[in-house]
Amino acid sequence: MSDVLLAGTSKELKRLLDIGEYEAGFALGRHILRYYPRHLETYAQLGIAAVQAGLFADAADVLRRALSGDPESGELWQAMFQAAAALGLTKEADIAARHAGDLNPEQAQGQLTDMAQAALAAQHEDWSAALQAYHNAYEQDEARMDAALGLATTLWRVQRVESARTLAEIVSEELPFSLKAQLLLAMTAEQEGDAPAAEQHRRIALSLDPDGLYAWRWFGDPGQPSPPPAATLPAWDSSVRWPLALS
Repeated sequence: MSDVLLAGTSKELKRLLDIGEYEAGFALGRHILRYYPRHLETYAQLGIAAVQAGLFADAADVLRRALSGDPESGELWQAMFQAAAALGLTKEADIAARHAGDLNPEQAQGQLTDMAQAALAAQHEDWSAALQAYHNAYEQDEARMDAALGLATTLWRVQRVESARTLAEIVSEELPFSLKAQLLLAMTAEQEGDAPAAEQHRRIALSLDPDGLYAWRWFGDPGQPSPPPAATLPAWDSSVRWPLALS
């Protein structure tokens, strides 16, 4: 079969999962991961769909992988809460619920935590307020990689490059395939004139985000169109189905 664009294949995966065609969707997701084994968007889609299909053990496994790539996703943390709660993983469910609440501040009721205030300020690109709130949140719990990553991003935005790199390195040590950490390390290395390091981090980022869509969403110029899709893979045999289990 001839090769097709990864972007189009990902859209088909979303369509199948949105209409509840889980056996076809899981088969297509497996196909994508065969060629792009770190593809963040596929893990995110499969993890959320597995929760919807009631495959909670599989969902938890896939969502842990997705969250290691994007620990700032409130949607993924919410799905992780549902999976962990269904499995009776009380501690993990509590952590996921706290993260989901902080990273979806527009849905919060009552007084916002420092982390929720930081996420809200970042959404509005109020980097001064975000800097203080992320700093407070990270001081309270240095194990929270979403706080560390948010603070690193904000430091980059206010051009404190060395501090941004230091925090991105901390995240990368804990989560080697955190996409935003790898992007920040690439950008700070470029700014500091370290081309080999920048290339190394770009390669890792591209393994997670081959078409640069997350990178454009997070750091691209909003006045410019998204990058044209270029990543390809062999076409999927649409007759293939995967039983309702991901493992």
